[in-house]
Amino acid sequence: MKAQAAPPLRVELKWDDRERFHVQSPSGARAVLDGERQVALSPMETLLSALCGCLATDVARILRKMRLPFTALSVSASGEQNPGIPKYFKRISIRFSVKGEVPLDRLDHAVELSKKAYCSVFHTLRSDIEINHTVEVEERTGAEISSR
Repeated sequence: MKAQAAPPLRVELKWDDRERFHVQSPSGARAVLDGERQVALSPMETLLSALCGCLATDVARILRKMRLPFTALSVSASGEQNPGIPKYFKRISIRFSVKGEVPLDRLDHAVELSKKAYCSVFHTLRSDIEINHTVEVEERTGAEISSR
């Protein structure tokens, strides 16, 4: 049976002043985009945040399905942009850090699974962007940190 197409996602942007836009979704969620990066995230920072949020949501879900106990999950990212216009991302590095009893290889597997099968934002980006990741597990005691 073929999957039924989801309805299109929608957002509406309204110009405020300068390079600022107020964003609203049909659900009522709101955000501000600031092309000058003075009072809110820029559109490119928002894209980087969307990628991290999508991957993190998947990773948390996958770890819970694996029944691996964790108490914290954080993601940080940096993106190297094309020097000319358009300033698309050429390279993105993402670091996943989990606190809990999660074997490092299982965390890495969860990230890879998200990238390969689930994260819609990842699959929406240009195919020539180099996206790499590292993983880190901090044990409950806080004394042991393993990373890959």
